[in-house]
Amino acid sequence: LAELARAMGIAAPAEAALGKASLAGTISGQLDNLSFENVQFSHDSGLLKLDFAGAAALKDSLTYNGKVAIAAPDLRKLAAAAGTQLPAGDIYKAFSLEGETSGNTTDVLLKNANLTFDAVTATGEAALRFDGKPKLVGSLTTNSIDITPYATASGAPTEPGPATVGWGKTPIDLSPLKLVDADITLEAGGLRFDTFDFGASPVAVALAHGLLTADVKQI
Repeated sequence: LAELARAMGIAAPAEAALGKASLAGTISGQLDNLSFENVQFSHDSGLLKLDFAGAAALKDSLTYNGKVAIAAPDLRKLAAAAGTQLPAGDIYKAFSLEGETSGNTTDVLLKNANLTFDAVTATGEAALRFDGKPKLVGSLTTNSIDITPYATASGAPTEPGPATVGWGKTPIDLSPLKLVDADITLEAGGLRFDTFDFGASPVAVALAHGLLTADVKQI
């Protein structure tokens, strides 16, 4: 795909994450109104795997519906291919997502989705919008989430050292928050930070222009 994009003069983002792809299906209609049935699309580069099975239509713009599965077995290498360096630590390791999808080139809807991110598993519905900065909206039910390793990797202290009282003065790297906006409702099976365990917690997460607000509705 990367070589094809270069040959067509297309500047492909995260070119290193693009690999080989295959596409099969049945096409009918006219050039300005095409229908695609029994579509089978597969892409695998080692960094990003994408499979889609369903139907599509091309009239003014591309629309589609079917089942999708996405897997990024090494998030750090994938982020590096996109020019982003993630904070160090035993985190940001892998991501996978599967579910029923529909949408077009600027809006993607997921239903009956199953998501895994490191040790976090989630089910629910979500939508991703690409017109401008990507924005994720959705409602997910998760297992217990331990935010300690992510906070400490970004510079947040846990237990103070012998000469330290309260929070340190080391800046916390929150630049990854500027990559995407979000509006998500989480029904977390648990929420932990360091020695604090808040138990099952409904959380409203809003992320806009790099500003993250997490409203824990009940603890």
